[in-house]
Amino acid sequence: MAWLSVLGFPAAIYVASITALFVHVLGQKFDPWAVFGSGMLAMGVYIFHRSSVQECADMQQRHRISIAHRKPLRYFSAVAVTISLIVLAVFHPVAPVLILCAFGGVVLYGRHTWIVPIRNIMLLKPPAVGASIAVLAWVLAGMPADVISVVAFAMICSADALLCDLDDRAYDQATGCTTMATLLGTQHSWIVAGVAYAFGCGLLLLYLHSGVGLILLIAFPLPAATMGGGLRTAIDLRPLLVLLVAWLI
Repeated sequence: MAWLSVLGFPAAIYVASITALFVHVLGQKFDPWAVFGSGMLAMGVYIFHRSSVQECADMQQRHRISIAHRKPLRYFSAVAVTISLIVLAVFHPVAPVLILCAFGGVVLYGRHTWIVPIRNIMLLKPPAVGASIAVLAWVLAGMPADVISVVAFAMICSADALLCDLDDRAYDQATGCTTMATLLGTQHSWIVAGVAYAFGCGLLLLYLHSGVGLILLIAFPLPAATMGGGLRTAIDLRPLLVLLVAWLI
């Protein structure tokens, strides 16, 4: 499982599923290539970010793998991003801009530039992740004028990002990054994430009249069963489960 995480498969499934849910909520025609391309872009960006992991005493297995295989992982990242560029460019002329923005964003997020890394700014870390995923889905959906869907998915994805940080608290603290999950603790992180998630789902259900909002809300607590191991993976796979249920009904 650690290798799958390092290679970005759960992250790719999450972003691809959010993209598909975004399109489904808007009632648009499903474009499998856009969904696949979004997943490959997420995979490439995730691997690139993971290749810059810092060594510390509280590293997880995925961190150790990333450090031991930095160079091959960067090659793998380049391949994934090239595939996403080829796939997305056929259907979306803005694909090169998307990819440049994605890499610019991940550099600002995880590396020291002229500003401190965004991941080290406690209140910005989850919203930065959530908003970037929502905006990607919005662009690939054709940039519809109604931006309420972007706000809704940004809230949902930000809540997920907050919960994912629960697994990384020891590592984050050891590398000088104080996250909201570290400050709030497990119980309060779930409460804050639940409020944000409910707000996003409420917008989908009440404003956009989409049953996806209700399905997402019902599925929200499911990853809690994996606390202590596998929480991040459960959160990454949850949108796929919601997508399958939405298609079936």
